[in-house]
Amino acid sequence: MIESHEKGNSERKLADIFGSGKTQINTILKDKITILKEWENFKFRDVKRMRMEKFPEINEALIEWFKSARAKNIPISGALMKQKAMEIADALGTKDFYTGNGWLNKFRLRNNVVFRALCGESADVDEKLCEDWTTRLPFFLAGYADKNIFNMNETGLFFVLSQIRA
Repeated sequence: MIESHEKGNSERKLADIFGSGKTQINTILKDKITILKEWENFKFRDVKRMRMEKFPEINEALIEWFKSARAKNIPISGALMKQKAMEIADALGTKDFYTGNGWLNKFRLRNNVVFRALCGESADVDEKLCEDWTTRLPFFLAGYADKNIFNMNETGLFFVLSQIRA
C-alpha cells in the first residue's frame, strides 16, 4: 500500500484497491516510517495486526539477556524465558506484566528467537574446570592401563558391542 502511494496513487484509489476506508489508508500512511522500520526488522512477521509492545523495557532487557546466555552456550527453554522475564519485570517494578504462552510466542516471533538444541562437547564444560582436572586426572588414572580407560560416551557403545559378540 505504501509503495503504491509512493508511485502516485491517491488515498481514494488505494481505498478502492485494498477494499478499506480512506481513514485506514491515512492512518497507515501517517505511520509509514514506523511500519517500514518494523517490516525491515521482521518484527511483525506472521501476525495479523501490528501492535506495539506494551512493555518495551522488559522485552529489550530480556533479549539482551537471551543473547548473552546464548553466546555462553547456555540452553534456554520457554519456561526459563518466562521466569527471567518475570524477574526483570519485578526488578523494574512493573505490576501488571504477565508471561503466558501467548506472550512467549509473540516475543519469539517479534525477536526471531528459536529454541534449538546446543551441540558440541566443547560448550558443555567451563574452561577453568578443565584446567583443574588436567592436573588431577593423572592421579586418578595411575592404577589403570591405557586400554582400560574410556570416555563415558564410548562406554555405552562398547557395552552394546560386547553384548553382540556374546
